[in-house]
Amino acid sequence: MGDEQVPPDLITFNAAIGACAKGGEWERAMSLLTEAMPAEGIAPDSVSYNAAITAHANAQPARPDGALSLLRAMEGEGGAPPDNFSYNGVISAFGRAGRWEEAVALLRQLAAGEVAHGGEALSPDLVSYTAAISACAEAGRAAEAAALLEELRSSGLPLSILPFSKAIAAAAKAGEWRVACATLRQVSSLQLRHNALTTNLVLRACDAAGEPAAGLSALLPLLRESAAAGVASPADEETLELVPHLLLRAAEAAEVAEAVEGAEGAGVWSAEDAAQLRRALGRVEAQTAAAAARRAAKIKRDAEDELALAKLEREQTAAA
Repeated sequence: MGDEQVPPDLITFNAAIGACAKGGEWERAMSLLTEAMPAEGIAPDSVSYNAAITAHANAQPARPDGALSLLRAMEGEGGAPPDNFSYNGVISAFGRAGRWEEAVALLRQLAAGEVAHGGEALSPDLVSYTAAISACAEAGRAAEAAALLEELRSSGLPLSILPFSKAIAAAAKAGEWRVACATLRQVSSLQLRHNALTTNLVLRACDAAGEPAAGLSALLPLLRESAAAGVASPADEETLELVPHLLLRAAEAAEVAEAVEGAEGAGVWSAEDAAQLRRALGRVEAQTAAAAARRAAKIKRDAEDELALAKLEREQTAAA
């Protein structure tokens, strides 16, 4: 009785395809979907197809055509009905392959109500917009990313920091530092939670554009706001490395502005501004030091647990 094997069922296959999806193992996922499941007389459902689509999206490189073929199979006669997860997976696959126009086109198909699930038209969700904005970011299409972000804001959907981060990444890649700073201000106006990744994207964009004062001016209010709210600062070790460099460049720009009457271009960052920023960074330094200490403590605990487990295994082996 103990040697009898339980035949795989739909849940088992979906779990296996899902595991393939995480690693981008599209060939194994497709083998399970198109060969193993039919051999067992099991019809794939939406979860099966969605996991296979994700496997194509996570492949290195991404395989958007394979993902799209699966989506079209779901839309066909007798196919498992596609849902938002299906479309979002294909949008992500197009984005990761640098095919932003096709990613946006699929988003438009959803927005036009051309897709139905269970008799009701599907519509884009937050993930749909984020994936399309990310696709634009990968291609450095700042204007398109900004337009999609504005469309998302007008949609009434719940917002998160992620689509804003993607739009800032698009602006940074395109050298649009003003757009990056303006998008960062939108995050504050909407009272979304800033993060270090977004902060650093703006700092790097301003640095690359030769506008260090703009980057520093964007950073200082964020540090003040987080301190006043008693929450973690949206800054990390990279921020601490970027700021001294930007301060030096801003000081050099100030000297030029003083020497050249009516100088335009780089903004002037005053000594008082710099002093305020350095004081605010003291909290960031303490925050990053505490985070480093926690990571070190966890590594130590994990090592101690492994040693204890190895000792227990040796004792059990000796006792046997």
